[in-house]
Amino acid sequence: MTTDFSALTEQLVLRFWGEPSSKTKTEWRWGSGGSRSYKVDEHVWFDHEADKGGGTIELVMREEGGDKAAALTWLEEQGLIEGSSGRSGGQPRQAAPLLADEPQEQEREPVSTPEAAMKAVKGYRYKTRDGDPLYEVIRYHFQLPGGSWVIDPKTGNPKKTFRQRRPDGRGGHIWNLDGIGHTIYRHREVEMAIEAGWTVALMEGEKDVETLEGFGAVATTNSGGAKHWTPEMAAIFRGADVVVFTDNDDAGREGAEIKARSLRGIARRVRVLDLAQHVPDFPAKWDVTDWVERLGGTHERLVEIMNALPDWRPSPPKSKFNAISLRAIGTGIGAKHSWLVQDMIELGGSCALAGYSQSGKSFLVLKLTFAIVMGEQFFGRDVEPGMVVYQLGEGDSGFEKRIEGFMKDRGLESIEDLPLVIMPKKINLFSSDDDANNLIEEIKAWSDYHQQPCRMVVIDTFNKATRGMNEISGQDLGKVIDRVERIAAETGATVMVIDHLAKNGGIRGHGSKTDDFTNTIRVEEDPKKVDNNGRTVRYMITSKNKDGEKGGKIPFVLRQVVNGFDAKGRPITTCVVDPPDGSQEELEKSGRLPLNQAIVLRAVRDAVDREGTEPPQGLAGVPNGRHVVTWKAFMNELKRKWQYAAPESEPEQRAKEIHRIVTDAGRKLQLAGYIDRDNTAGVIWWTGKTDRPIPKPRATEPAPPPLPADVAQEIKDMEVPF
Repeated sequence: MTTDFSALTEQLVLRFWGEPSSKTKTEWRWGSGGSRSYKVDEHVWFDHEADKGGGTIELVMREEGGDKAAALTWLEEQGLIEGSSGRSGGQPRQAAPLLADEPQEQEREPVSTPEAAMKAVKGYRYKTRDGDPLYEVIRYHFQLPGGSWVIDPKTGNPKKTFRQRRPDGRGGHIWNLDGIGHTIYRHREVEMAIEAGWTVALMEGEKDVETLEGFGAVATTNSGGAKHWTPEMAAIFRGADVVVFTDNDDAGREGAEIKARSLRGIARRVRVLDLAQHVPDFPAKWDVTDWVERLGGTHERLVEIMNALPDWRPSPPKSKFNAISLRAIGTGIGAKHSWLVQDMIELGGSCALAGYSQSGKSFLVLKLTFAIVMGEQFFGRDVEPGMVVYQLGEGDSGFEKRIEGFMKDRGLESIEDLPLVIMPKKINLFSSDDDANNLIEEIKAWSDYHQQPCRMVVIDTFNKATRGMNEISGQDLGKVIDRVERIAAETGATVMVIDHLAKNGGIRGHGSKTDDFTNTIRVEEDPKKVDNNGRTVRYMITSKNKDGEKGGKIPFVLRQVVNGFDAKGRPITTCVVDPPDGSQEELEKSGRLPLNQAIVLRAVRDAVDREGTEPPQGLAGVPNGRHVVTWKAFMNELKRKWQYAAPESEPEQRAKEIHRIVTDAGRKLQLAGYIDRDNTAGVIWWTGKTDRPIPKPRATEPAPPPLPADVAQEIKDMEVPF
């Protein structure tokens, strides 16, 4: 009997793949993108993703595994062709288990090469949240004809690949997940762990899951890798404490970034563990299983590493403007009308700050910058706190020295956590829209990174950022102003350009420059006027507020700060801005704190005195001999001491008031080294740094000469009660 294999092909594509997703007279298609097809007239199938096709025998080899002989045997057992005995319709083979924990050794995915064949070595069962079998992932190693494995030179492990299969309902398998989609491994166990409040480890593969389970941990992964991670998978982890593990390669870190980002705002806590950051000389491409099996990694060490992990934050954007991290230095529009600086500079507008050379304008803008990123007042005026982007058209060497001087003057050891982004690459806002577009895009990315709204963008200087512009041409200036205003509108920040004054005292260039900016500020000095310390008094003068408010005239002086000394012992100096008469200078020299900070510090110290305990085991950063106190105990102490502005009948307003004070004063005290805290342990402590100067011992005065005997007797007779 001759077998009609053409008719069998059509029958089997329907059997293996089900009804087509699209159908014409000449071609059938399966999959949302038509990844598999069957030519009706030619009786051939094709898998476009795998770039393979053929007829009946090749289809059986693809779906059932094995070689040509095995495919013919399968067709015989199914009664589809005549066997060697001349009979057809024989008994079907015994159905395989629905989902095997371990695939049979002879079973392999039907793709091989003359040099090596893929051989199944492990099966991983995926189930629904109710525990019902769904599909399985088969792990293959590449085996040479002699029986040895092909070794991946990058990892030293057998070269591997994975395939997914699902039950066909007849005891066999379909080698795709069409209509099912990918999901997470150990789904049911993960949901139980989340409900119990346990930490869940999110791994890159099933092998690593089993490694963590050997430690007694709850772990999971998703089939198909990061490219198949979905928002639906992320939603499973709502309220969970998740540690995302990454292999030691770029692909692993990119995958961890994708998963961590999708979990933000869903999981209660997200951390990322890159063992290469904690294990010296950790080889590339290795994972946690390699660490355990080949380096002797232990459960205890893994727990220690995980407990010390900070909460995840996005990786910094790839800067097109050479943005500098503050670590490298060594150290939306709100209401109807909002202020960046109260009654002086509008939020979300454009501002030109101009002065003659050496007038102190750069030092003044730096003081404003740190007032914004640190949430402090600027000359007694409230500012809108947030992120600042500082674009340096004149280079970064002098700017770095000014930052170091500010830190030294304030006694700050580090400012790396402040939302300040420095961009030393020059831009051109005149020649085209490119730099403006890139700047807008990057400002938004940095805002997302810092999780802070951008409040101010500084362009230092306007002249450097407008190369090629005719400054007396209104048409040229109009192009630049349009781009400045678009930056402000799309970022919600005030764009401040630093400019120069002309000889007549106005801003240099075309007269429309003053008209087009929301605010204009002049920086001037009066050489005839000095403060009590002999320093020249300078003025910050608001010459224009678009809405008509009077910004006033703020006097200031420059105070020299010594950053250090060069190789010849000469001082390296810069300046900081002070109010005249040295009032602020004297306050800082005395070590006294502003009232709010002093009250918060006193609350911490008194709470420690009342309820302080020894630091929890493993807690780092607490000075020897210092006690810690719970956050709750500190807050109770502060509420007892605080004099509320809101009445007792408005508890919500009081809660907002105390939250604002703790956020502002607490951050400043922590940056200045007075207090510190550990969010994981939920404790806070006083570092021992005093908020009052240590008094200098008075010089011993010589004893007065003794009184003459007659005078001493006269005083005694008077019985004066000295």
